[in-house]
Amino acid sequence: MKILLVYAGLSPGGITADLRNLEHGLHSHGVEVAVAGSLGEVRRYTRGRDALVHVFSCLPSATTFGAMALAKSRHLPLVWTPVFHPSRPGSWAGYGPLRIMEVFDRIAPRAARLADGVIAATEAEAELFRRIGARHTETIAPAVEKTTAWLAERERARARADFGLRDEPTVLLVARPDNSRRKGLPFARAAFRALRSRLPDSRLLLLGHQPGDDLALETGALAAGWCGPERVAQAYGAADVLMVCSIYEGLPRAVVEAWSHELPVAVTDRVALAPLVRGRAGAVVPFGDVPGMAGALETILTDGRLARQYGAAGRALVEDRFLLADHVRRTIALYSTVGGL
Repeated sequence: MKILLVYAGLSPGGITADLRNLEHGLHSHGVEVAVAGSLGEVRRYTRGRDALVHVFSCLPSATTFGAMALAKSRHLPLVWTPVFHPSRPGSWAGYGPLRIMEVFDRIAPRAARLADGVIAATEAEAELFRRIGARHTETIAPAVEKTTAWLAERERARARADFGLRDEPTVLLVARPDNSRRKGLPFARAAFRALRSRLPDSRLLLLGHQPGDDLALETGALAAGWCGPERVAQAYGAADVLMVCSIYEGLPRAVVEAWSHELPVAVTDRVALAPLVRGRAGAVVPFGDVPGMAGALETILTDGRLARQYGAAGRALVEDRFLLADHVRRTIALYSTVGGL
């Protein structure tokens, strides 16, 4: 049986990164796999084929729900990774007309009843889809290929120099400016300004921003653009802490990536992995609490022992729960259960 991975648009980062990792992992296990970013591609690939269709995301998209409907109409096994934490319906306040998404979020998850298998990123998400009535739900978290130890002093200095950094306390933020509100960029700006009032030489390293973008013009900010995997890994090695200011994160890949490099994190309570972060591998701050986020960053940046403790705990979490080999193995097992792979 062939596997078709479907995600509308296949835009860089986020879900696409997880889909591509799974694609490569399936290839390495000898599984025939293809990727589709449009409904037309789904139609072409599934016509007359013995295929299992695996759809990613739960956003209003003809590709997403059209692919699910097409799989059912052609009697093909269907797996869905919705990336839908139960906190999402409450994240649309302040979006104006987009608050219609609250209605969508009450209805769309019920499509899980059509799927032969649902893959959830967290146990909270899995419980939601079990309550909805999904037939088979597995918690298979986002994953990285490997972990890396905290860089030695010379390697770290080299990585920092490549980004124009010296020994300043450095906060890493991974976000595109076109996703400003969901990523909490106004909150991030305010928190970084508050941090600079306490640690004036602090720097903000921005992955996903260009030098002319609004946040990149903030005093102390440095924009690295949208980077390839090697450059991203270098950024995690160069930074002192990852800041995640999102109003909602159903699949916080950046947190897992940071932990894989022994980098501590400071996140909002809206991030799905916040229960694992809190007091163990970083700090959790209520969304919008500017003094709280600035204080959490300051503590991590000035207490090297605590920062290393958080980073080591994060790496241990990745090795226990978030490695790609296990992610691929468990996904193949689900495919076998629901589709006879």
